[in-house]
Amino acid sequence: MAAGGFSGTALLPETEANDTTLNYPIGVADVDEPFDQTAFADVDQFLYTGDESEMDLVDSDLVWNEEQRQDVTDVYSNDPLARFEHSEAVYEEAGLEAQFKQYDDTSQFETQSDAVPDILSHFRPHAGVTGIDIRERPDPGAESIEVEVVVPSDGDPVDVRAFHWDGTDLTDQAITVQPGETVVETVELVEPLEAGDGLDIALLEEGVTDPDEALRSAGETVNATHVDFTRQPTDDDDFVEVIATVSDDHRDTDGEDLELRIVDADGVDLIDVPEYVTIWGDRLPLTEELTEGDEITAAIQEAADEYDEEKVLVSEQTTVFGHPEFDVAERPSVGSESIEVNIDVPATRDDGVDVRAFRPDGSDLTADVLTVDPGKNVQDRVGLTDGLEAGDILEIALLEEGDEDRDKALQREPTSADASYATFTQQPSDSDEYVSISVTVSDEDFADHDEVEVRVVDEADDELIEEPILLPPEIPFGYGLIELTRDLTEGEEITLAVQPQAGEYKPGETLASDTVTVADDAGPTASFTFSPESPDVETEVTFDASASEPAEKIEEYMWDFTDDDRIDATGTEATHTFSDPGDHEVTLYIMDDTDMPLAVTTETVNVREGCFIATAACGTPDHDQVETLRAFRDSSLKGNTIGELFVRLYYGTSPPVADWIAQSPRRRSIVRSTVVRPAARVASALGFDGSDA
Repeated sequence: MAAGGFSGTALLPETEANDTTLNYPIGVADVDEPFDQTAFADVDQFLYTGDESEMDLVDSDLVWNEEQRQDVTDVYSNDPLARFEHSEAVYEEAGLEAQFKQYDDTSQFETQSDAVPDILSHFRPHAGVTGIDIRERPDPGAESIEVEVVVPSDGDPVDVRAFHWDGTDLTDQAITVQPGETVVETVELVEPLEAGDGLDIALLEEGVTDPDEALRSAGETVNATHVDFTRQPTDDDDFVEVIATVSDDHRDTDGEDLELRIVDADGVDLIDVPEYVTIWGDRLPLTEELTEGDEITAAIQEAADEYDEEKVLVSEQTTVFGHPEFDVAERPSVGSESIEVNIDVPATRDDGVDVRAFRPDGSDLTADVLTVDPGKNVQDRVGLTDGLEAGDILEIALLEEGDEDRDKALQREPTSADASYATFTQQPSDSDEYVSISVTVSDEDFADHDEVEVRVVDEADDELIEEPILLPPEIPFGYGLIELTRDLTEGEEITLAVQPQAGEYKPGETLASDTVTVADDAGPTASFTFSPESPDVETEVTFDASASEPAEKIEEYMWDFTDDDRIDATGTEATHTFSDPGDHEVTLYIMDDTDMPLAVTTETVNVREGCFIATAACGTPDHDQVETLRAFRDSSLKGNTIGELFVRLYYGTSPPVADWIAQSPRRRSIVRSTVVRPAARVASALGFDGSDA
């Protein structure tokens, strides 16, 4: 499928015309293999243009060289409209199924509103995919949203539901669309939309309500210019998190860009460069750390050299909070049913904080939540659901008042039951290269010894790890996978020992130990695949760990995509986009139901150079529209002769064009409005939403 005609030119299925050899992108004379006219005829095309010319890209040295420009003149004309009509005549003579449409009284850069509905109507009957399109951007206060849904005749019934971007279901009643139907429906919402709201309209299998299982989705924001802090700025922060949206009226102000600025109480910018914005929801790095009590403002304003209150359209002001001070007052003893903590909550905070206790696997141990109000400095206890046992390790979490999600904790403080304890948390098996362990050391043992170490040895007391693991008094516990110096053998005995620091294993001086026999069955195995196997820079890569075994023992899959020993994603499947070309190490950890690691594996992903023009126009490779176009490229262009030909040309010519676009806010705005946005809307409506990229 194709849609274009932006400069009045189209790829002619000819090798020569008017005694001129037609090389790509004018014709197909220099295609590396014989041109397949039949395959080209199967490409359904919709080409369009406006009848009022603002700029002819044929005149740009960034797009066409002088030889190509002369060939265009010899074959076509200097007039874009004449070229457009000539292309249509050539296609008709060749019997090609292509629709050409010229929009009257419309510039070539302003055809979006007219062209997009026509493009969707043209392609949808042939797409053979389930599709969803939001008909009109909802206004603040809207209690419903109108959508168009396409379900192919060989598909299954789908439910249409509306979700807030935080995953909250906004659907009053799901709408079911049957196979073979193309319908326009109104999804009623459970509550009115507000400025700043973002929502996804999702197509799901009938009866499914989880937005993460959507077959297709279309996203939109409420039609309002709005800015807000999505996370309360806090003392010492060197970033802010902001959501910003721009109304259609403000988007169409003579092509002028709007910018997002963060300023202090004196109007001094706190970010290096303002963000040109139509929608923004991300973290912004600051030029300096924030200080408790500071007044800061997020503002959307007309483009200017500096912050200008007279140009501000909307703004949001907030006061920087102080950090709550928090620690575990005393390490709990075995049998304890509560944990004593110290908490000092700054008076500058609007709300109080809650203190809860969790196990490493995330299970909540809190029986009695401790809530502390702003301005209070207290020592108090958090009640537990069960008494602590030797070896128990837990996290005490400080959360916003009313929050129960450990992952959203403001602070976490680990602790453990006051006892010396050691255990293999997974049964070691034949050929294992790692063992999974958990150890704790009592305060009494630390009082007798400056430092304590962890060793793993075999029956001959030979070391099985490269170096002993030191445990200082301030960190009296640890758990995780330890790499061995050799593979284990069925039937041998191995010992995990906690002992005072020494130059070797001393069996008579252990503080805690655990001895096990290596099992004969194969242990857990971490394994994953990824697609595409050689991704481009800024291309979403999908990782699949479903081959890991045994599945019934695996509670969680954890991914490290940046080789920094930090977890970047979880789940059997995960996605990541690499920003730099080259080899990247990706590590998968599989975990059991106690949050202990079962196995680990690492693979290398070779990332190639990537995509440019849409990224330059949108300002970020992570923009939704860039991802949609990337999905269209990977799903439709790659793998066929015509598509690969276009991709080669794009990568050969687009870097200088992208640089030229990025240099001017107006050029970025024009290309976003007239190329990227309509192309992305079409690709998304036809099912290329980035989910399979």
